[in-house]
Amino acid sequence: FANWFFERTKTYENVQQTLRNIYTNPDRVDEELVMDILRPADDPGAIDVFVSTLTGDPGRSPREMVSTIRPDIKVGVIWGIEDKFTPCFGPVGRYFADLSETDPERFQFERVNGGHVLHDDVPETSQP
Repeated sequence: FANWFFERTKTYENVQQTLRNIYTNPDRVDEELVMDILRPADDPGAIDVFVSTLTGDPGRSPREMVSTIRPDIKVGVIWGIEDKFTPCFGPVGRYFADLSETDPERFQFERVNGGHVLHDDVPETSQP
């Protein structure tokens, strides 16, 4: 089943449509971006990475990761209001917003216009 699903997922049309759902600026979803995503899908072992991504351990939660940051380190989070994959008003977004309210000297949280891939979709929102 994994091979069948992978082959149908890694098509130009599917990747392009998925990116259009992720990006808020459709002009950023060009042929170069689609091909940059597709190219590794032809590498040996790509199916293993695909399956691992869908079924593997998700890793540490943001709460666990934040607890490991030294107290002298300041943390800034910029989150796209139009992020459909990890909504900024969901539990993780609320967690970071709460941190910025309870410890504003250490944590900064800003919601901006944009989607899931701010640095590429709307680069002006994530540039210093």
